[in-house]
Amino acid sequence: MAPTAVSYRFLLVPLVAALAMLAAACAGSPSSGNATATPTGAPEHIEVRIRGLAIQAETARTAEERAQGLSGRDSLPEDGGMLFFLEQERVPGFTMRGMRFPLDFIWISSDLRVADLTENVPHPAAAGKELSGIGPDVAVLYALEVNAGTIQRFGIQVGDPVTFEPNVAEEGNLFANPSFEEGGGPWFSLDTPDWGKPFSVSQRQDHSGASSALLELRSDDGGDARVYGVVQEIAPQEFPDLLSGYYYVGRWEQGTPKQYLQVAVIVHGASNIPPEAAPAGNHQVRYLLAGVEGPPIEIGNARFVTVGTGEPEQGRWVRFERNVREDFQELWGAVPEGFEKLRVLFEVRWDDRQPADGPSAADVHYDDLYIGPADGGP
Repeated sequence: MAPTAVSYRFLLVPLVAALAMLAAACAGSPSSGNATATPTGAPEHIEVRIRGLAIQAETARTAEERAQGLSGRDSLPEDGGMLFFLEQERVPGFTMRGMRFPLDFIWISSDLRVADLTENVPHPAAAGKELSGIGPDVAVLYALEVNAGTIQRFGIQVGDPVTFEPNVAEEGNLFANPSFEEGGGPWFSLDTPDWGKPFSVSQRQDHSGASSALLELRSDDGGDARVYGVVQEIAPQEFPDLLSGYYYVGRWEQGTPKQYLQVAVIVHGASNIPPEAAPAGNHQVRYLLAGVEGPPIEIGNARFVTVGTGEPEQGRWVRFERNVREDFQELWGAVPEGFEKLRVLFEVRWDDRQPADGPSAADVHYDDLYIGPADGGP
């Protein structure tokens, strides 16, 4: 998301807000007063690994924690650091206010790769002034502060993969095994007549970790409609807010017009199911990720949201994200209540294939899938 004109440090703000900016290495909005309070109890730690580097990082998740940062401290352990959660991808601006030692900054994107690097930023006493506006050239979701010299010593480079332990991308996630690192279960493919080859767990491509779900579409399987998908069912007490994930298209030969990527969220047995969907026993929202310009079929118990159009981009991971709670509210008039279960399907498919259509083939990977609270996930 593009940054908006609120009180981020890299934006011009009124003098009063500027005077209220707090503490060193702050990426969040300033809070009122002086950021002198220290958190109670032991700080949360996440192990951050990049190449041979392993940092035991304290976390800064809240505005207050980001404002405090590392200011006022005399040093960090050699393997110490602080990981800032920026809440949404943006270009932050950090300041060295109150710092007593130099830092390296490792800027990390939402797909858990090094997006940019800033090395050997001096503290105010060494620089002769307080440095501010320290930030990456691209939007990032995390910032890792470490001791100066760490980037050079470990040979960290832009594009390097980053791993977190525990995996913060899975926090609040209602999906089990969302990154397919534990094999295929509890994911499955349907065995109805219009479904093709079941999904497999692949190590050919991965967004994070070592595995992803692979769907292999082939027109040789025949049929006027054919679905290739990976599915999970969940039964939360409350309807979730956010649906997100990544797909990677390694091969795309579109021999029929209605060949596309889709994610479907199906609500079974809701107590407030709309009357027009009641005969089917479920109502759905289907998200068109790529391949078609609009709804490919008409179905009475489904509504469509066009997320992307045209041929899918190949050879790179593409992120998608929707607020499913808001979409059901807007498209069906209410957030589902009293439902039995949710079935979520990640697909590549074709519909209305004609005998004269050409050959079709697609290799599609899905990874790091999330459904849950809006403040969880990557």
